[in-house]
Amino acid sequence: MTISGFPNLFMLYGPNTNGRNSIILMLESQIEYMLWLIDETDRAGVDWLDVRRDVMDEYNAGLQEELEQVGAWQSGANDYYRAPSRKIVTQWPRGLADYRERVSKDDLSSFETGQAWRG
Repeated sequence: MTISGFPNLFMLYGPNTNGRNSIILMLESQIEYMLWLIDETDRAGVDWLDVRRDVMDEYNAGLQEELEQVGAWQSGANDYYRAPSRKIVTQWPRGLADYRERVSKDDLSSFETGQAWRG
């Protein structure tokens, strides 16, 4: 939902969101997480947040490792699921409960934060 290098950008239904569950429930989870992040940013007294590159890279590497274990996406007819880099970019490997748990356990330590310039 956040991409390093793009402060305050939130993306609904982005990469690795499809799965074996309702996209509506996934979107609701994403919206709750985004609203929580906005509230946390406000409480911390900062104007922007940007997911740390190391956090994003570690998350994506682990996600790709997990997706490589899912047999349904390893068949020969899986170009829909893969980018030209061969990464699986469309699917979430687990169920909704795991997704909701993952987005409910976070704090601002995964982000760089700061104040807007006020010249």
